[in-house]
Amino acid sequence: MMRAGPERPGFFNGEHLYHRNPVGWYTLEVPTDHPRTQVTIDPELAAALDQLGWATERSRAGVLRDLALEGARARLEAAEREGAGRAYLRAIATGEVDYDFEALAEIHAGRGAHLER
Repeated sequence: MMRAGPERPGFFNGEHLYHRNPVGWYTLEVPTDHPRTQVTIDPELAAALDQLGWATERSRAGVLRDLALEGARARLEAAEREGAGRAYLRAIATGEVDYDFEALAEIHAGRGAHLER
């Protein structure tokens, strides 16, 4: 077995093995400078992804990225809706918005009336 040396892609200095990669093995350009994260595809995630037909998509990473962005947008929209709902209820409570509580009581009393037949 040939030891790593100056003629091989690496050398041993007697204590440590240092690797030299021949030109062309690695490029100076990398796909991204942004941080990366790993996602474990457990059975629950795999089942959800299979339902979406992710095997026909361009890449797993691309599908997961798209889903993460869509999920973030959905959470932000839900937070905005919740905030708007709370603001509206606060406006009713403070009297800023006219609200017909009698009409609400009638509607509430009639709820489910069609189910009693």
